[in-house]
Amino acid sequence: DDSAMRFECHLWNRRASARGIQRITCTIAEGDVFSRVASESNMGAFLRNYQTNKQLAVECTSFGAYQVMGDTAMRVTGLGPEEFWEEFQRDPVALSDRMVIGWFGENPRAVTAARNRDWRELTRRYNGTGQVDYYAPRLENAYNRSA
Repeated sequence: DDSAMRFECHLWNRRASARGIQRITCTIAEGDVFSRVASESNMGAFLRNYQTNKQLAVECTSFGAYQVMGDTAMRVTGLGPEEFWEEFQRDPVALSDRMVIGWFGENPRAVTAARNRDWRELTRRYNGTGQVDYYAPRLENAYNRSA
């Protein structure tokens, strides 16, 4: 879904503390590293926190079909938080493509992993170590369906 977004309240709290910004409610169950509570991670959560601090809200949200984090998305597109949010609302398809292309442009080891069809390494570089077992097989299956 090109218009998908997920606000990461745990990232907000980590970064807010470092910047002297008020922390927010973020329910993290034992064994998880992020909130699975919809009201803490959906568009409503993003919009509430966007009103508090636009920069931080965009930084702490993953956007688009490829769920690129907002801090990376702003860096690779050169857009500020307001411009980014306006562009995302206007054309999430084009912006999703720009974000993931920009992410790969900054991550040559991920490009190598993709070229080598090393799905575990690509997943680790894209999502971190926590969800390799979940996403690597999905990437491989998607690739095999398209080949």
